[in-house]
Parts: sequence; structure tokens; C-alpha cells
Amino acid sequence: MENYYRILGVRPSASIVEIKHSFRKKAKLLHPDIPSNAASSADRKNREKEMQLLITAYEVLINPKLRAELDTFYARFQKETVDSGFDYRLWLVGQTDLESRTQLIVFDLFHNLEEEAVAEYLRLRAAPKSFWLSLYMDREDFMDFGFILAEELYLRDHHYEAFVILEEIIYEELKKNYFKHFFPEVLKLAKTLIIGKIIPALGDDIALECYEAAVDFGFESSITAELYKKMGECHLRIGDKELAIHCFRQALALNPRIRGISSTKMHTILENI
Repeated sequence: MENYYRILGVRPSASIVEIKHSFRKKAKLLHPDIPSNAASSADRKNREKEMQLLITAYEVLINPKLRAELDTFYARFQKETVDSGFDYRLWLVGQTDLESRTQLIVFDLFHNLEEEAVAEYLRLRAAPKSFWLSLYMDREDFMDFGFILAEELYLRDHHYEAFVILEEIIYEELKKNYFKHFFPEVLKLAKTLIIGKIIPALGDDIALECYEAAVDFGFESSITAELYKKMGECHLRIGDKELAIHCFRQALALNPRIRGISSTKMHTILENI
């Protein structure tokens, strides 16, 4: 039987977060559709085989039932070494500098302590001086761990904080590719936050801030048109009719068939400016 933990490069005790993180990193190195990964047809075939094995390992390890069966099989032949020495997490908890607190968040994300990671992040963000994760990590680590943290924030209904992290990640990706084939996964989460009823529920001022950022994310034109429409609706409620008209026109330019913006509605707004 293949050692799927070894293939993914994770420990048998690895969390789902750690497994996903490792899969993304390895898949980017092997993906046959990335030009730099295929020097020849033979090399391409080898990479395709490795990629398929990686996918199989990933699918087994994120499936609780299959993983349990795998662990039962391995348990007959080996026991995982338990380190009873230095308690790294306990040491991190005792530190007060922001770099150590950042490492504590990352450690907790990788050790099935997602609640603790989210709580620590929100505590730091609520401090008088706003905390920015990206200031205490290198670019690639921030993009990987930041996305994982954004997912956990989203799952716990901390939608604005999730969006703030995604906004920074997306801008970084647009400047220089890192996620590559996995970038649609990032955009999908951002779209869920921005187009659904999540961001609008936060109030017009915050919603406008998010919409204005998201129009530069590179969504398809129909989605960007929706964003402009939502911006127009926010401006109408706030009482800024001129900006509302501008946003509605931008929406119509991107999608002439967009629902909710009629010529009658535009005319009525113009008459009342």
C-alpha cells in the first residue's frame, strides 16, 4: 500500500488544514499544464502520473473513513514517535511580540486548533494598533496561511475580516502569480462573500468599501457589473444620487441586460438630483 502521508509530505497526525496546504504546494510543482513543469513529453507523462498519485493521496487523507482505514493498516506495523520534550506552543503562548503571536496562529491552524487561531487573530485585530498578518510573514507564507485563515474566519461568520485578508491576497496574486491554478478557489470565496447577502448585511459604508476593492479583482464582467449595481444601491440609500447614477451606468456598460437597473429608474433618479 502506498504511504499517502509520505507522498503529501505530512505527518500521520496532520490536520485537514495541513493536508490541504501541502497538497496545494506540491500540486503547483507537478501540474503538467504549467509550462515550466514539462520539458519533454516523457517528463510530462511522469509528472501526470505523480500528479495523479498526489490527488489520490489527497482524496484519501481528507476522507475521514478512508483515512481511518489507512491508519488502522499502518498501526499494525509502526507507531508514531511521540515527542515529550520542548512544548513549542506553550512557549509561543508566553510570548508577547507580534511575530510570535503570528506563529501561534499558524501553529494552531496546523494542529486542529482553528478556534484558537481565529480567536487570537481577532484579538490582535481589535487592538488599538491594527494587526496585519502580512507584516509578520514572507509573501508566500502569508498567501497560503492567510487563505487558510480566511476560510476559517468565513466558516465562523467573521465575514468582513475574511474579506480583508482575501483582498490583500488577491492584490498580491494579481501583481505576481503564486496560487496559479488554485487562484479560482480564492476568487470563489471572495465572490461568495461579496455577491451574497454577507457583505451587504454589514452596512452600506463597509459594503461600499468592499465593493470598491472587489471591482479590481478581475471577476468576469457580469459579476463586476453586479458590484457596480450594488454600489449604486448603497449610494442611493446614503443619499448620493450622482454617484449612484455613475455606478449604475458602469454596471450597464459591462452588462446591458443586468436586472434591476431600468431606464425609468435612471430617469427618476436624475429628475430628483
